[in-house]
Amino acid sequence: MDYLGENFSREQMTLEVFLDWGDSMLNDKGLQPTTVNIRIRTMIAFLRWCYLEKPIDTPIMSGLNQ
Repeated sequence: MDYLGENFSREQMTLEVFLDWGDSMLNDKGLQPTTVNIRIRTMIAFLRWCYLEKPIDTPIMSGLNQ
């Protein structure tokens, strides 16, 4: 939510938003790649849980190299 600056629905959470978030951490915030990778891995695990437990209907994380 810090990245988007607003609440958004589960339908709005897409692979594109996720990838833009990663890019923002690297380029806008200047975080180290290692830090960004840790955050991305954590978010992938969370998104996988959300898909398995049904809060989201689309496996967003399947479009990422894991």
